[in-house]
Amino acid sequence: MAIRDYISERHHYQANRGLLAPDHKRGPELTNAAARIKVVGVGTGGCNTVQRLMDQSVPCLDYTLVNTDRIAMESSANVDVIQIGADSARVWNPSADNQTGDDFGDGSAGRLKESVAGADLVIITAGMGGGTGTGAAPYVAHLARQQGALVVAMVTAPFGFEGRRRMGLAVAGVDQLRPCVDNLVLIHNDRLLGLVERNAQMAQAFQAADEVVGQGILAVSESLNQPQEMNVNFNEMSAVMGRRGGALMAVGRGSGNGGPVEAARQAVSNPLLDRSFEMSTGALLMIKGGAGALTMNGVHSARHVIANTLSKEANICVGVRVDESMGESVRLTVIATGLQRDRETSPTAKRHHS
Repeated sequence: MAIRDYISERHHYQANRGLLAPDHKRGPELTNAAARIKVVGVGTGGCNTVQRLMDQSVPCLDYTLVNTDRIAMESSANVDVIQIGADSARVWNPSADNQTGDDFGDGSAGRLKESVAGADLVIITAGMGGGTGTGAAPYVAHLARQQGALVVAMVTAPFGFEGRRRMGLAVAGVDQLRPCVDNLVLIHNDRLLGLVERNAQMAQAFQAADEVVGQGILAVSESLNQPQEMNVNFNEMSAVMGRRGGALMAVGRGSGNGGPVEAARQAVSNPLLDRSFEMSTGALLMIKGGAGALTMNGVHSARHVIANTLSKEANICVGVRVDESMGESVRLTVIATGLQRDRETSPTAKRHHS
């Protein structure tokens, strides 16, 4: 049975027995976003990711671009554009006394606070290792949490050819950013090389990084706010994304009736992964595909593949969306969280705590 037919029958059964609220809406009738999501691109890398995401016209997302170079942001319409000083992007230290201060020192904090005010979820994206994204992302995250939002960072580490110094800056930047967010997804750009052609141009490699981050953001947005066959509410998503200890993201694709399982297997062996899902205690799983490719058995089996790679006690939230334009194709995105135990039992952590 196709999953859409199953859901339709279930809702018909519930409606006939008065089990649905009078104002219950589903499918295309769902017009009000359940969660207010703000995507903030910080620095050139983060702004590039956001601008590519904007080109897809994703509904239910609001955007902010934060950079020292306003010229690079002038082409963006209907988006908050906040310019900060080149020096101010490097002055804020979350462990210093100024962590409760009002701004970088250039007066931009007021606009940043206004931009993220009222958001339920703030997703911050940046390329780590440079100046603005690495230095300013922690402060943007700090302001967003002050406003009461759930804050998730999706950031990239440099390609190896960018040099050891840039990689060192990225590591230091991630260490500074991590305590300022509820969870952090770190994507190692070198691992993206397994997803592009060997002779791909440099521009294609950087675009691949933006697309992977964009897919993660899209999966979160779709699971919450776009009409679909199986929904994830904000409380469920918060319970998963708020689990401390870091997060991993993987993507997979498949086609036909076996597409969901094919996509799930591809995801768990994805070259983006730098460690195992094994100790994850939570996961957000988003499956999207054409109606003919999404069956109850296929979705159940795909969830089973993912569940077998996680902790036995893992809380898994599943969103399923039928997109007729995808034909027989299936796309699966999984964000696994709660890797704290994995980190605490590592040899490095043991030496640190001893």
